[in-house]
Amino acid sequence: MAKTAAEATTGTIYVLKDPRDLHVCYVGATTAPLATRLNGHLTSPASDALRAWIAELKTVGLVPMVEPLQENVPVAGLAAAETAEIHARTMRREPLLNVNGKAAALRILAEREAEKARRRDLTHWRTTASRIRAVTGPLSPGFDTAIILSDETWEAIQEVAAVHAAMEEAQAQPPKPVHEISDPDHYLPESARLLGEFGDAVREAESLVLADAYLQVGLADAWGRWDEQVRKCVEAAAGIEHFTSRYEAGRYLALVRWYLAVMPPWRQLAYRCGIPTAGPEFHAWVSDEEDVREALRIAEKREPFIGRAADAVNGDNRYEPGLLDILDTLTSVYSRRRLEPGAVGPVLRLFARRGCLDKKMATALRIVDPHALDHIYGPDHATRIDHDLDLPAGTAAQVIRHLGGLLKHNDGLRTLVKRVDAHLPVAALPDIADDCVHTPGARAIVAALITAGRIKAPVSEATAYVTAVRAWWTPRPPRS
Repeated sequence: MAKTAAEATTGTIYVLKDPRDLHVCYVGATTAPLATRLNGHLTSPASDALRAWIAELKTVGLVPMVEPLQENVPVAGLAAAETAEIHARTMRREPLLNVNGKAAALRILAEREAEKARRRDLTHWRTTASRIRAVTGPLSPGFDTAIILSDETWEAIQEVAAVHAAMEEAQAQPPKPVHEISDPDHYLPESARLLGEFGDAVREAESLVLADAYLQVGLADAWGRWDEQVRKCVEAAAGIEHFTSRYEAGRYLALVRWYLAVMPPWRQLAYRCGIPTAGPEFHAWVSDEEDVREALRIAEKREPFIGRAADAVNGDNRYEPGLLDILDTLTSVYSRRRLEPGAVGPVLRLFARRGCLDKKMATALRIVDPHALDHIYGPDHATRIDHDLDLPAGTAAQVIRHLGGLLKHNDGLRTLVKRVDAHLPVAALPDIADDCVHTPGARAIVAALITAGRIKAPVSEATAYVTAVRAWWTPRPPRS
């Protein structure tokens, strides 16, 4: 008498094949005869995908082919053998219709693809970084002054360090024996008393540092949305790590705005290349200039590290290119590198909309975007009007120009006039407009290319531009 499926001690690993091309579409396990299991699939498919495949075969008068792969497999190991077969075939990228048993293999394949993509991205950015570094590096601070800290402020900073040292020493002492405590209900350990004193000292020092640095650092106009982060970095000068001198503390404060303007794209580039974004390796990679490296060593000395505020400068505005995109695009344009339309197009169109293209950038934009005028100013309405109203060519353009002269304060009309004139806006220097969120950083990139001799302009204009950029972060003298 034949054993039932429930009584069987062994089973079979089987496959369902497509009779049209003999491709394996499903792997299964059963203790029943294969014909019985096939009938079960036909009457009650295990998944929507399997149901759709069987229905497709039925429309042409076919049913799946069932074939054994492994027979006489002990029941105890049947599920594991099925899973192993599904896993192996999925790893070979066979398109099985199984739902279960594929998760581990799919996860491994996804991890492999992600690693390949990561390596491709790393290779791309390392190549890009080497090209950028061959052209330019971060603009140096260009000043040798520091925030002037008052005697009162410096004494408060030293007091913070002194109280912290005393607190650590007290914490290292063994607890006072109970019999030596005269009033246990009101007893306060020395370390706890010093902790409160330390908090008061820090708050006092922070208040004095901010008072000294507020105007000199320029917190009042330090990019609004990052004001709080800049404040935290300024307050860090009052922290527990003692600066070696008052000058060094003031130098740290003076470099805050420089770091925020100059370093964001370079930190992001290093991150994309798998290079540390701070520390000696970063310093050696990012610049050959010792004054830049020294400025980085000072700016990175304290917590909260100013780099965290710098990383936020790139923001999350998906409608505008970031500072790394601007750095990559400008170095591409001025190094005669092959231009990638998808990479440089958005940046060049941003500069065009802001009226900040120079001749070289305008030429590059025409190369990568033949429809740049449409993307910047909108469609050619003048030509459309001539066509729709059956007017002589150029009539609508004349009318639009004339209206532009009459209605000089109409922004929409000004845009139409620019489109009619069919000229990309060109400036002497690619100086991005003040209303762009990336203005300080973009101007620092342009200034770096000017000092590297890549952007050609009259000496007086180029010198004035670099001077103006550096003036943005140069400390202001304290009020008397």
